[in-house]
Amino acid sequence: MKLLDYNDLLEKESSIICLNEAFLVKKLRELEAIGASRDKLYWLTLARVTELAILCAGNYADNCEFRAAGDLLVNPRLTIVHTRRYKEGIIKRRHLKLTEQFGNLGGTREEIVELVKREAVIEIEEDPLLPDLYKQMQDSGFLAQNYLNSVNSRMKQIADVITFLLSYNVFSGVDLYNKLKSANQSEREFIESKLCKFNKKIFIELGNDIRRLAINSSFVSNFLERI
Repeated sequence: MKLLDYNDLLEKESSIICLNEAFLVKKLRELEAIGASRDKLYWLTLARVTELAILCAGNYADNCEFRAAGDLLVNPRLTIVHTRRYKEGIIKRRHLKLTEQFGNLGGTREEIVELVKREAVIEIEEDPLLPDLYKQMQDSGFLAQNYLNSVNSRMKQIADVITFLLSYNVFSGVDLYNKLKSANQSEREFIESKLCKFNKKIFIELGNDIRRLAINSSFVSNFLERI
């Protein structure tokens, strides 16, 4: 599969209802497999995957799916716990506290906490997807700083939406629906102004630039650093 074919397929498969972490990781792995040459086309394509991840996380946050949004934003995909009690590292269960996972060691909760503090060495094998994608783009030297700033700003916006909704005692989509339903127009507009409401505009623009660059290697994309 070539990068242009990959991008065509990405557009066909990237309906909002299909977007989730598993899909995004799958598309990232496919891109890594075909993008042996880390050139401009590769990094613009990686930026498209990033745009889908941002859209997905923002949609999760707007719909009060906080754990799913947090998985993309802050929760490492793979964490290994090393202790003297076990010869090999143990995979941390992603949504379980260490004290709960190691509760079978016995003792009170306080004793388990002290045991984990004293013996456990945490090794993050795979970062959360969005920070991972951002770091790859930042380290590449190919992506324009303005674009990187935009990605960073929207990642922060997702975190801010989660913080805002929780502080507003909104813990689920039902809570948000009821809050909006009972609010007056001013309060409703205020709440909605705090949501992400991301769209595919940048994703589409990146795709257009990829096609132009594939035809004309001298094409200058605003998403790329002037090298």
